[in-house]
Amino acid sequence: MADNSSIDGVTVLGVQFASIKHLFAPLTDRTNVMFVHFNDWLNELRRMVQPSEFVDVEPLASADWREWRYPPGWANRLSPWIMPKVAQRVRQAWRAREWKNPRLVVTFPYFLPLARAIGPERIVYYAVDNYQAYWPDRAAVVYAQENELTAVAAATIAASSQLAEWFRGRVPTAAAKVRHVSNGVRSDMVLSTEVIKDGSLPLQASLAHSFGAADGAVVGCYGNIASGYGGEFLAAVIERSPRFRFLLMGRYIGQQRSSDKGVVERLRNFPNVIMTGHLREPESLQTLRQCDVMIITPRQAALDHYSCPNRLWT
Repeated sequence: MADNSSIDGVTVLGVQFASIKHLFAPLTDRTNVMFVHFNDWLNELRRMVQPSEFVDVEPLASADWREWRYPPGWANRLSPWIMPKVAQRVRQAWRAREWKNPRLVVTFPYFLPLARAIGPERIVYYAVDNYQAYWPDRAAVVYAQENELTAVAAATIAASSQLAEWFRGRVPTAAAKVRHVSNGVRSDMVLSTEVIKDGSLPLQASLAHSFGAADGAVVGCYGNIASGYGGEFLAAVIERSPRFRFLLMGRYIGQQRSSDKGVVERLRNFPNVIMTGHLREPESLQTLRQCDVMIITPRQAALDHYSCPNRLWT
């Protein structure tokens, strides 16, 4: 059993969402932390051709941040060959940093082989979402991987309380090791109630003339805009709310599909809508603060029942 009293390093493997980055960033004040973002070669080429289809996780400037690239299929069909190399790379990183008692945070169930290779007592599983919804064609495999990972890991952290309860019910023997820890939020992202006053923020005042006849509350929606991300639902809400002002912030993904093109064009044609496109920090935070209320459009899929929207941390 690893000694928790003298942890001298933490590697967060698979920082694919900004919420993961922000949740574990405070650890840098207490110990050594290495963040690793994964991608495959084919995605890198796709990103060059269609950059609007990808949302990057911006590296932490003050952190030990790594980008690891592997062939397409590295986490699935090539896993028997790639995962041993990932485990070796993790150990090499620990040796290079002279970490004697490190921990490895894994953020997807397909990292299960690393728990077997490195030692489950050093593994923390952080589940952001219902991953079966991500890969419906292999949902049963993902479910089994996650159950075993939850059973053997030293601890499992879930981003939503409902997700935590789901894990406890699926793996009763590990119930005491499952914890709910909300998505990461930096303290400087939170404004005091004295600062938030309707119409008092500069951008909100300057945008007022752009919303046509609408003069109601500013409703913000932050995230990808596409049919598969509740685009039709959002359009229906806006159509039924002509007095509200909607500020839509996010990439227009899937533009090669006619359904997504239609959703984006429909949203653009509403007189009470402003679409900003993709925003990066700190501009994104400044824009978010112009809103009186934020909404998240749901994906109406059965497997999304236990999902925890990553946009929630903003």
